[in-house]
Amino acid sequence: MNEHLEELRKRLLISSIAVLVGTVLGFAFHKPIISALLEPAQGYIGAPDGKLVFTEMTEMLGTVMKVSLLSGLVMALPMVAYQAARFVAPGLTTRERRYLYLLPLGVMIAF
Repeated sequence: MNEHLEELRKRLLISSIAVLVGTVLGFAFHKPIISALLEPAQGYIGAPDGKLVFTEMTEMLGTVMKVSLLSGLVMALPMVAYQAARFVAPGLTTRERRYLYLLPLGVMIAF
């Protein structure tokens, strides 16, 4: 039982580090990400000049942090899926493991 918990801890740590690295990268590139997300709103009446409107003092920081975290999660999702697959792999049969090897390919195609 202890080995199982150690394996889980290892997989969670690697996944957390991947999310953290993705979040840092998302924070470094938050301006282009936000402008790419705002691009479909260009020209609509509700979007003044395609710029965001902040009504509270910390709303801009909160928006930047949310965009950074979500982009970090999206960037890290293939690694998180891989770590989850490696965690459950020892409990699967040989036939089920064959399908598991297709998971990283499917995740990469999806993203």
